[in-house]
Amino acid sequence: MKRYTSLDMLRGVGILGVIYLHSIVFYFGNFMNIDFDHPPLIVAVVAVMVLMGGIFGVVSGAANTIMAHLRFKGLVRGKPFRHIMSAGIFLLIMHYIYNVFLGPHTHNFETGEHSYSMVALTVRNGALTFPHMDKLFEGSALTMLGWNLIFLGIILYFLFRNGGIHRIRRNKIILGVCGTLLVPLSIVRVHLFPMVESSLSHGNYALSTVLSYFVAKPYPLLPYLAFGLFGALLALTLLESREKMKRMAWFGAIWLIMGIAGIFIVPQNIKGVDMFWFVKVLLELGIFILMIVAFSMLFDTEKREKSLPWLRRFGRVSFTIYILQTPLSEIFAKGLDITIPGWNMTIPAMLVFGVCNVILWAGIIALWSRYHFRYSLEWLWVRILKPSTKMDNIP
Repeated sequence: MKRYTSLDMLRGVGILGVIYLHSIVFYFGNFMNIDFDHPPLIVAVVAVMVLMGGIFGVVSGAANTIMAHLRFKGLVRGKPFRHIMSAGIFLLIMHYIYNVFLGPHTHNFETGEHSYSMVALTVRNGALTFPHMDKLFEGSALTMLGWNLIFLGIILYFLFRNGGIHRIRRNKIILGVCGTLLVPLSIVRVHLFPMVESSLSHGNYALSTVLSYFVAKPYPLLPYLAFGLFGALLALTLLESREKMKRMAWFGAIWLIMGIAGIFIVPQNIKGVDMFWFVKVLLELGIFILMIVAFSMLFDTEKREKSLPWLRRFGRVSFTIYILQTPLSEIFAKGLDITIPGWNMTIPAMLVFGVCNVILWAGIIALWSRYHFRYSLEWLWVRILKPSTKMDNIP
């Protein structure tokens, strides 16, 4: 299957952003002393950027739509929709493993409490410690990706069948309209979000589970399902022509302009789920769409498809890095706690810690690539389950 270098690179950019921003946010010792009503500029910038994982929703939607399109036309072997649905279910299973055992801690601004995974508690306490059951009802980028793939697989099946695969204009309109409607519809999340805490406190675990997918932090389906649909829209446009793909920059610019305008209209609140959160969603959409268009124009050419191999390697094993970044960061931070007590009490120190974490992962990836990323989750997926959209001919 033809590789799109731009998607590998965007995965790489996304996972580098996740490593760096998670390092800054989750290990800052003075976190509780920040004045979130009047935050320093750097804190405000990080708060806007910290949901970098949303880019994976757009990239995943694009990559899997390209795969489904080529397989449905018989250009590549495989059953596309079964693959997409299987991948979605696998990601939902991995979400629970990640959240309960391997993920970063989360902060509840409403209660002022932190919620830690098992690995974070165990490293910090120096003894095996199990997390609170609330971890089962938190969202993650994996739930967003998993449900996006499941819904996208269903939508693409109905769009592509009975010759519909050739009606690209119709398919693009449907995907674009559905995604565009979902974005303003997601405002309902502002009103539903208080139910997340209340359903848990009343022991309504069935409702809590549903809310963890559609409403809870950090990547609820409202609005992040739209990210996957827009990724599919961009993929079909890319399959048409580079010229039409270039025009999609206007689509991204519209979302970006609305987001920028919202910053000056809506009262800023970086800690809550309110209309300013919605403004950040508009900004993300605009930035991510423009990034995909720009990277496609720059790197999906014969001359540049082998550019920046170190970044493409990050993209090829982004899922494995996402799963393992917290355990490595916890061990790194614990070592610093022992050797340099109080190291994490200033913002400049956290910025340096983020850089060090990125450098550490760069070394690991450079070494691991020599062994073709053997035993990474992507490597195992290819050999045990189904072909991956990322692991073809890893350099």
